[in-house]
Amino acid sequence: MAILITGGLGYIGSHLAITLAKKYDIYLLDFLSKDNEEALIRLNKLIPNKFIFLNVNLMNLDKKISLIENCKIDLICHCAVVKSQDEMRSYDANKNEFILEKIMLLVSSLNVNKFIFTSSSAVYGNAILGPTIESQPLDPQSIYGKSKLLMEKTLLEYANRNLEFCAVALRIFNVAGNEYHYINNSSLIKNVAKAAKDNRLILDINSTSHTTSDGTYIRDYIYISDVISAIDKSINFTATKKGFFSINIGTGTGTSVFELLDVFEKISRKKINFRVHNLDSSDVSISIANNNLAKKLLDWEPVTNLSHIARNLLADNNQ
Repeated sequence: MAILITGGLGYIGSHLAITLAKKYDIYLLDFLSKDNEEALIRLNKLIPNKFIFLNVNLMNLDKKISLIENCKIDLICHCAVVKSQDEMRSYDANKNEFILEKIMLLVSSLNVNKFIFTSSSAVYGNAILGPTIESQPLDPQSIYGKSKLLMEKTLLEYANRNLEFCAVALRIFNVAGNEYHYINNSSLIKNVAKAAKDNRLILDINSTSHTTSDGTYIRDYIYISDVISAIDKSINFTATKKGFFSINIGTGTGTSVFELLDVFEKISRKKINFRVHNLDSSDVSISIANNNLAKKLLDWEPVTNLSHIARNLLADNNQ
């Protein structure tokens, strides 16, 4: 089977490529910029001759479809994402949704009927009760979360029109960790790791006014390898299923900011310096996954705890 990974040089995409290259033909679709040149060099060392890189700006993907048509793609893993709110605002239509529209042209042209989308827990917004289940009303608070929800709706509508199509939207919670020395994707936990390794640094905590036990927000941190495992399981799932499925990918365990500091302090045996600003925070107070559906449909569950993530990041010189 041939799999196309969009955003193949990104955090999730590059980790995914290394795993999938062991058993599939892999095509990585990404735009080669100064920011991700190192990722391509790293992949060529780790999985040499195991993938084909397609240097394409996704904003212009519709002009490159003929190039990709020769690849005979069976499944698309859409990992490419724009997270910068300023960059998303710079387009009349949301940039992430605009990119997906281009990719759906590719889906139609290549007659691809299997699709994995790395969505986000940001589609939920403020969870009144936790852990969050997939049927909870969706009320994203950020532009990023709204873009992910719009993309899910696009895939749902496409699946409703094309009955042979299967799309799995994995609502990933706070992914963290690093197996291949790639810059970590979760800004808070990355900064905590840095502060634990260098006591000259001061960690900024924006608010202690959340409706939680210690006033800081609570997050569900999931290890990158567990996320990759969920995507791998989803590929198997699409082999026999049709329709659209949204599935939470998280540990089911929440950790507050102060609890996170405590984990890193115990493992590093160093005190983390921090300061509290108590700004008006727009951050969601509680975000924890109910992962029962992933266990049921994908036969998946996480195997890595937060202590392992902390050890991983503290050992990584790139963090």
